[in-house]
Amino acid sequence: MDIQCPQCHARFEAPDHVAGRKARCSACKAVFEVPTPARSDDEYELERPLEEIVASRPRVPVAPPPPPPDDAEDEEPLSPLLRCVVFVGEYLPGLFRPKTLVLSILCAAVGFAIMGLAMVIALLGGILSAFVIGGFGLICYGQALAMLLHGEAVLLSEALSELNAWKWMLFILLLAAPFGAAFLYVSSRMAGQ
Repeated sequence: MDIQCPQCHARFEAPDHVAGRKARCSACKAVFEVPTPARSDDEYELERPLEEIVASRPRVPVAPPPPPPDDAEDEEPLSPLLRCVVFVGEYLPGLFRPKTLVLSILCAAVGFAIMGLAMVIALLGGILSAFVIGGFGLICYGQALAMLLHGEAVLLSEALSELNAWKWMLFILLLAAPFGAAFLYVSSRMAGQ
């Protein structure tokens, strides 16, 4: 704090804690009381009750928030093809990510190859072995579907743990579709003979 001698007007630097005490001027040896520093308006504000401060401030009118934009008027309706692409992109995000798509195709190809091997083994009479090998093929195919549904190259268990109800139904449907198609094909061929 900066103080000044009232007699010789010499200036001194003094710590804040000496305010209100007597001090001796080192220049003229006069004794005087060190003045307390002037308080700012903000310090007075802290001593007043909050209600009094709020009441003393001028009221500024607040404009109501603008209405939300009506997006329905600005956007054109989507064509059926574009709606289909948006739907597929929402439920099969892996189709639109090249790395995930390639890994899914490879997993599906390996799965179908293993299941084909299982069918050959079943035709040769090894039914139990065919079921075990076919199960591995089904897991590979399920991994491919899970990556497509999840949108990233993750393990089957992790992808399935994060699926919602709609994606679970789509997973089961897509998992069963090749087998349903194979059953219909074989039964139609057998009926034709």
